[in-house]
Amino acid sequence: MTDMTLPPDGRYEGSGAGLFLELRNEATAAGVVSGDLFLTTGGGQVFLASFRTSPDAAAPGRVGPWRMRCQDSEGRVSGGVLELQAMPDGRPSVRLRLDRQLNALPAVDPIDIRVTGTGPALRILGVEVEREVGVIIPDGARETLQACLAGAGVEIRYRDGGALIPRRVEGWEWHEGNIYGALDETMARFANPDLAGSGWRAQLLMLSHPFAERNGLYGVMFDVVDRPRQGCAVFVDEIREHFSDGREDHDIAWTMAHEVGHVLNLTHRFELEVGRADSTSVMNYADQYRGGGRQAEYWQRFAFRFDPDEVSFLRHGTRRAVMPGASPFHTVDYWSTAPGAKPAHVPPEPDRGLVLRLVPPRGGTLFAFGQPVVLQVLLSNAGSQPVALPRNLLDVKAGFLQIMMERDPGARPAGLADARAFAPLMQRCFTDVTPGPQLLAPGASLSRNVNLTFGAEGHPLDEPGSYRLTPLLTVPDNAGRGFATVIRGEPLLIHIGAPASRVDERDAVALLQPGVGAFLAVGGTNRYAAVPGRLRDIADQRRSRNGAGDPIAAALHRTLGIYYSRAHLEFGRAGCVVGGTDQDEARALLDGLTGNDAAMLTFDPQTAKDIEDLAATLRRQSGQGPSPPSMRTSPER
Repeated sequence: MTDMTLPPDGRYEGSGAGLFLELRNEATAAGVVSGDLFLTTGGGQVFLASFRTSPDAAAPGRVGPWRMRCQDSEGRVSGGVLELQAMPDGRPSVRLRLDRQLNALPAVDPIDIRVTGTGPALRILGVEVEREVGVIIPDGARETLQACLAGAGVEIRYRDGGALIPRRVEGWEWHEGNIYGALDETMARFANPDLAGSGWRAQLLMLSHPFAERNGLYGVMFDVVDRPRQGCAVFVDEIREHFSDGREDHDIAWTMAHEVGHVLNLTHRFELEVGRADSTSVMNYADQYRGGGRQAEYWQRFAFRFDPDEVSFLRHGTRRAVMPGASPFHTVDYWSTAPGAKPAHVPPEPDRGLVLRLVPPRGGTLFAFGQPVVLQVLLSNAGSQPVALPRNLLDVKAGFLQIMMERDPGARPAGLADARAFAPLMQRCFTDVTPGPQLLAPGASLSRNVNLTFGAEGHPLDEPGSYRLTPLLTVPDNAGRGFATVIRGEPLLIHIGAPASRVDERDAVALLQPGVGAFLAVGGTNRYAAVPGRLRDIADQRRSRNGAGDPIAAALHRTLGIYYSRAHLEFGRAGCVVGGTDQDEARALLDGLTGNDAAMLTFDPQTAKDIEDLAATLRRQSGQGPSPPSMRTSPER
């Protein structure tokens, strides 16, 4: 093509040579052109590859050709050249030349396709809104979300699902199992029936309050291995209750945009790798801005916008990276080459002032193959001065804590170059509803547990062998420097044993199924109707063979005790109803653990205390009196 002139910026579509092309053109405004190629078949379109002009070739208004990078659906990459030319009939001409073959795309020979403009938005996201009965969505909140995403090149198209979800009343809560079930149900109705396919669609639940233990939780986003980043929830009444300063509707709209940003694979700005605690993006927290204590400054500068690297990613990131359902959360780095980032320094040795540790079960660091892996996270102040810390700091789902995993480390030094961070099944977004950060006094400790059994990428510890786990804790810098302090914890070496028999192997295969993993990660959910009975069978058979100290049996009884102690939503043809609890079954399971020292060796101190506390609560509710005082210390369910 010669004598090229640029077509107007916007989104284009076209077909040719058995291919279908979606083109995102910002050559005039930003010097960037990207797109997706599909193979046209009798059954529709099959995604082949995404391409984008090279970042170093960006020059607004410059006429190509441009060097580009193309990545196919299997992750293979090729360089190439892109040309784009306006035509007299208004249908621009696109020519692509790849340096090497990729997934049905030829090398060297040009791919020529004529395209037609479809509008100014570069991407279109369908959002189905499901509302709990009685929850009032603020006037203008949807329009604010639309305007916010439009500024990043994404058009939001709403679809109302109706008031499907019953009003939360005393007797049941929006615990994670119920949120997971509600999202799963609404995704099943809106997305592909089998939930196996990705698409430009997302579920947004507008709910009342989270369960009591999650005070200040205003939004969540689920990230499950077989349908990542397809659904999120906003706790509307929780926000109204804690932000009754005239800004409630504004904060609800902000939370909607924040959670949809997560669905599109945007992470928090304050997190360790990103290093942008000084950002006024929708993806930062007001109470973490520049280290905390500067909420007024954040809101004064806030304008319902994303940062430039986020905008570029939303507009031109590969289809698989951005599209809900296509790749796990936090697996795409779009920030490290952007100007202005201040990545945190990760110290080479554990901190000696704030001491961070992972505490294994009392029975040791050997876990049976298929056994849920739950550890205590302990942060102690070994210094002489109190330290101000954000609340929910030790929650692995809140963005401050990372557990880095190395497989079979052997004798090599504890480095993180080959480590991979555990990706939890959900992201929790909190705000500090107290007057300020919590103070950790000298000699005092903070403690909770972390469940590493199942996450966004499945089971991370699904093979026998040794694993070195290193905790990293990002603490916002409140000196106003705009970057974070990282506490490096002491590494913990754990071991996953090989199955000792065919029966052990059979049990492990059952426990490593994704549905079972999700059930264990959220403390039980009615979305997997057959799982509780299957887990009970495995646990009882193992306990019969191996005794009450069998660690898999003990771990499963713990999860089942939590599950039966809660009221769960049940979805059917008639809609959604609230199922009853089985308090007697829950109490029997948990009392069977607390009354057996061999079984309790399965648990770390934090998880053991949680079991004892829940068992005591169930005994009180049944009129059986108080439980013995606990000597152990609360958990990640």
